[in-house]
Amino acid sequence: MAKKIQKNKYLGFTMIEAIFSIFIVGGILITFFIVMGTMIKSNRQSADLIIATHLAQEGVEIVRNFRDITLKNGLSAWACKPFSSSSICFGGSQISGDCANSSSQNYLSSCTLSNSFNSKFTRSIFINYNSTEPDKRTVISTVTFSGKSVSITDTLYAWGNAE
Repeated sequence: MAKKIQKNKYLGFTMIEAIFSIFIVGGILITFFIVMGTMIKSNRQSADLIIATHLAQEGVEIVRNFRDITLKNGLSAWACKPFSSSSICFGGSQISGDCANSSSQNYLSSCTLSNSFNSKFTRSIFINYNSTEPDKRTVISTVTFSGKSVSITDTLYAWGNAE
């Protein structure tokens, strides 16, 4: 009978072993979820940075497009109203400023907007004029989001212009 009791003694885990195993598995799971959360946050921040960079580049492309359209229409490269329905104005030969907070200076009246929503990205486009080089404009497109910002600067010339 004594042998039978001793044999049953080694058949299962002790309570201390089970608790210790639960703590180890719990620690591994907590570490896994913390690492996964950090990776997801990092990926989201990277995606936001890529989106902001593309939006900033698009801002420069908008100004380039306006310049090209005015040249195509036989106007000065930096003339006002590249589109007949536009309220966007380069201010003649001199413009320097920010139109980000002036929606009346940043739309096409013939276009309608539907199903839109505000995003966390805000774009500001500055067009700087230097009187010593009248056919040159420095375009600075800045996108801000979540306390961060991305800026792209490009220099545009009135390449087909006789100013």
